[in-house]
Amino acid sequence: MRVVSAPGQDLEAIFYHWHEFGFRELRRGNLALWNPHIFCGAPFFAGFQPGLLYPPNWLNLVMPTPLAINVGVAFHFVMAGLWTYLWAAYRRLSPAACVLAGLVFMFCGPHFLQVYRGHLPNLRTIAWAPLIFLVVDRVFATRDARWVLLGSAAVALQILSGQVQQTAYTALIVVIYVVLCALRSSRRIASVASVLAVYLAGAALAAVQILSGVAAASDSIRARLPFEVARTFAFPPENLATTVLPGIFGDMIDLPYWGRWTLSETSLFIGVAPLVLTLYGAASGSRDIRRFSVPMAAVALVLAFGTYTPLFRVLYDYVPFFASFRGTTKFTFLAAMFVALLAAIGFDRLLRVTEVPRWPAAIAAAWAVMLLVSALAVRQSSNAGPNGIWTHLLTAIDTSGDAFQYYPVVRSGHFAQMAGAHAALSMAVGGGTFLAVAAMLMAARWQRAFAYVIGVVACAELLLHAHHMLPTFEAAAVQSRISELRDFRDRSAGDFRIQGPNPYVAMSAGVDDVWGYDPTLPNRYAEFVARTQGRVPSDLVTSPLRLIPPVFGIVLFSKPMRIAGSRRLPQRPSPTLAGIRPFASKTYRRTSWRSGRNRRSQRFSSSRTGMPQGGKPRRWTKESGSRTP
Repeated sequence: MRVVSAPGQDLEAIFYHWHEFGFRELRRGNLALWNPHIFCGAPFFAGFQPGLLYPPNWLNLVMPTPLAINVGVAFHFVMAGLWTYLWAAYRRLSPAACVLAGLVFMFCGPHFLQVYRGHLPNLRTIAWAPLIFLVVDRVFATRDARWVLLGSAAVALQILSGQVQQTAYTALIVVIYVVLCALRSSRRIASVASVLAVYLAGAALAAVQILSGVAAASDSIRARLPFEVARTFAFPPENLATTVLPGIFGDMIDLPYWGRWTLSETSLFIGVAPLVLTLYGAASGSRDIRRFSVPMAAVALVLAFGTYTPLFRVLYDYVPFFASFRGTTKFTFLAAMFVALLAAIGFDRLLRVTEVPRWPAAIAAAWAVMLLVSALAVRQSSNAGPNGIWTHLLTAIDTSGDAFQYYPVVRSGHFAQMAGAHAALSMAVGGGTFLAVAAMLMAARWQRAFAYVIGVVACAELLLHAHHMLPTFEAAAVQSRISELRDFRDRSAGDFRIQGPNPYVAMSAGVDDVWGYDPTLPNRYAEFVARTQGRVPSDLVTSPLRLIPPVFGIVLFSKPMRIAGSRRLPQRPSPTLAGIRPFASKTYRRTSWRSGRNRRSQRFSSSRTGMPQGGKPRRWTKESGSRTP
């Protein structure tokens, strides 16, 4: 069976194996509180993201993992669209406009591109946000306690769904939205108290997850991140262009993304027609129907800019959870949610007015001309080769910063020409779509049916983009790697841990790895490993030890160390890992490890490290000498 996500991304590499391990244990009657297979042991349930208590995840108890993942992704997309539809319907919009709101939110870049990376916790968490805001609106409009109960369930589900960062960001935007609504409400005290009750009851329902998660986080490497780490993965201002030009910096399918950070986190795509409708809705929708949608979208977007604004430093210093997370670009899904509502308001207004104004068509036509001219200029410049302005522009970009270190792309030579052609094509398509929308807006002044055609164009843009950005991987290939590692375990006697390119395969196979990649990395173990590398623990947040030789050892001492009952370590420290040598090493297979469209060969090795499978070291004994810091 094929699973929805790009090969080699987080779903195939991490979340697939979390589901395998967590729900395999749950089927046996064990709630997996601890994961002995990575980092020489780490919290599992308390890490939030496995979502063991999240009811929709219980599909994994009765379905094979690939099927449960696909069904779960589809379910949460339907929920995201349904809650957005109902939220728009509460604003008294027409059914067609409500459908458009649901589709824009379902297939916008901040939401849909989570599928490309396979970020299952993100998809689960995002799905409940529109329901929470619908509850807030209803709480301010009615005294019905049933909405408080429904909101409490939505908050609890969002907490249990696993993406604690997006849950916290949703709560922050809810606070701002409640303050604005209270300013216009005649029963503000009761309404604010009701919203507070929603969150308190929701937190109480999910208390076992929250309390265990807080305890684990306090002992993890992410309890408080250094500013240099917390500032990473902010939304780059130039990526506002992805709102209508999703491939201008590459699309990860036909051309590698060459912008800052990663496209799956920094795309704001909603489409040309939805953007025009958003502008129309923001300008022409009634005040009661818009209800702070414009300022809320703006606030969420400013917060998403993160370190690109002076505000982030203030938030990092004085708002506690901002210092525990990286990736303020995650605010963009909240901005897109309000934009989807504004697009629906604009479409509803377009269907109801007796005469469509000329200014939306004029704006669309102006953008069409600008994009078409730009497309022609970029195309000609990229064809000019190394002497073209486009090539000089790409090579002038400073790629040494942390924004480019995760997915480096050489921006010169043949790639510069390819990137120019791709950007020009994206501009031409965007300009052509703007021109078509402008023509339909003018035609709608005489024939009302063209207003519906604009809605059809908006839906077509979203669906075509989704179809283009929906890769899959073969689950059988993952299961094959798991089976091979199990065979290796069965053939290898003794107490050992391995170090391979993906520790989560070992997790599914029931084998123990010396490393991993997880926010719950225990701080004590991070300090232990960082000392052996001559690094600081905070480096391990963004620089996992994927290229370290298959060895493991103890903190640096000036004299040799030994493990009681085991062979002595070498007298001389290793030049790559000071004071560490493997006790034994054996290769069990050579495999091609796929990453996007490239393939590279890596070797899985085992390292007999003297670490027992439970994750606790045997008694470390100093032979002689003193410890050096």
